[in-house]
Amino acid sequence: MYNNKIYFIEVFNMLSNMLDDLTIKSLTSLVCHITSSRKLNDYLAKKLDNLLYNEVVIKNVTTRPHRIQMEKYLTARNILNSGIKILNDDRVGRAARKGVIENLIIQSIIKSLRLRNVKLTTYEKPFPTFLTISPTKHCNLNCKGCYANSTVKDSDTLDYDVFVRVMKEKTSAWSSHFTVISGGEPLTYRSRGKDIIDLYQEFDDNYFLMFTNATLIDKEMAKRLAEVGNCTPAVSVEGFEELTDRRRGKGTYRKIIQAMENMLDAGVPFGLSLTATRHNYEEILSDEFMDFFINKMEIKYIWIFQYMPIGRRFTLDLMVTPQQRLWMYEREQELLNKRDIFFADFWNSGPLSDGCIAGGRFGGYLHLLWNGDVTPCVFIPYKLHNIYDVYKSGGNLDTILNSPLFKAIREWQIDYSFMKNSGEMGNQIMPCIIRDHHKEFMEIVRKTGAQPIDELARAALEDDEYHQGLIEFDKEFAKLTEPIWEQCYLRSFMKEEKAG
Repeated sequence: MYNNKIYFIEVFNMLSNMLDDLTIKSLTSLVCHITSSRKLNDYLAKKLDNLLYNEVVIKNVTTRPHRIQMEKYLTARNILNSGIKILNDDRVGRAARKGVIENLIIQSIIKSLRLRNVKLTTYEKPFPTFLTISPTKHCNLNCKGCYANSTVKDSDTLDYDVFVRVMKEKTSAWSSHFTVISGGEPLTYRSRGKDIIDLYQEFDDNYFLMFTNATLIDKEMAKRLAEVGNCTPAVSVEGFEELTDRRRGKGTYRKIIQAMENMLDAGVPFGLSLTATRHNYEEILSDEFMDFFINKMEIKYIWIFQYMPIGRRFTLDLMVTPQQRLWMYEREQELLNKRDIFFADFWNSGPLSDGCIAGGRFGGYLHLLWNGDVTPCVFIPYKLHNIYDVYKSGGNLDTILNSPLFKAIREWQIDYSFMKNSGEMGNQIMPCIIRDHHKEFMEIVRKTGAQPIDELARAALEDDEYHQGLIEFDKEFAKLTEPIWEQCYLRSFMKEEKAG
């Protein structure tokens, strides 16, 4: 364990020291004199690009395989390019620029890494990087196969005071200034006379990534988002109009496009959230799709989530097949090199995060639902604790992090791949414990006594055919990707060691 700890201290040191040439003081000064000078921004980008490549690829203090470090560098480069596009956009106002530079870069990355590094050398407990909160189950749409099973009839909502308490605790205890907001539809959240924008205003030292269907982003809402400046909406689409309306309802696509135009006019940086199924996987990764949303709608990033068979009318028939997922991986590798925009596949991009990020591990997260239930991941519908009960009994977020379920997941992560020596890492192209290692995950559920969060999760838990289908998927995908992992990742590392 000592060596693993040293490894992470080196990681955090590397990341926090990467920007020593641009000190906190200099960056803060930059925020106070935000400029749209393209020459200055481009100069800054080139300097940071060179710094990133030197630290991540050349120095590689973490001694990860070269292929992994190149993927991390390319992703960081694309994040940098997305940030420069925001700074070069004259429509983006002072609040949004300040949100990106001060909240995201300074607070969420640089300061947090330095503070977390100090805590890491002092304490033997996990410090998640962020928290995902789904504050309401209510949604104005009724999408097919919704993982959250949200509808317009649902009213379960996280109490605003509890919401605030959780935010304060995670920010101070973990030095975490990045928060993901999901749902239900976050823009329908109401509690104690407050909505989600009120929360963003209250926690102006955090940066929020909000997953939304965007249909409620009219001109007034776009203006409010621009004024707070510390939230970027990730807009859900399924492809072009036909595929989006097929899953989300007739007329939804045009409402989304209008919402994007409203945000462009208001100067709100936004991106895409794509759910890949066996019916749309090629369209959402096509050049035509990318060109339209990157060039015309001016999105700044893309998140891809492969359909998970949980939630409403869960079915294995919507999942991409193992062969389709392999095609996606190869296509995403191509796009990583040729597109200068940040995008990540929650599963296929496993090497970027050193594997599964569930269960509150270092660099990872956990998920708080609308009714107070806390799960290890958005896509793991099993729990042991409810935040209301934890707070009533005098506990805190550490109570949940130290629960048998969360500990077992973190132990599996370490045993499989996370914090392992480079030559011993498990296949990170299939990192997910519930999706890619379903048999092992179900053993953890049984061992820890984790309970389904609702009746749909209970039905899945009791469905032997469902479990067997996922296990067979894992075996087939392993056959397809193990050769890639061995030859392109691990063998390249062994050659480097020999050459060294």
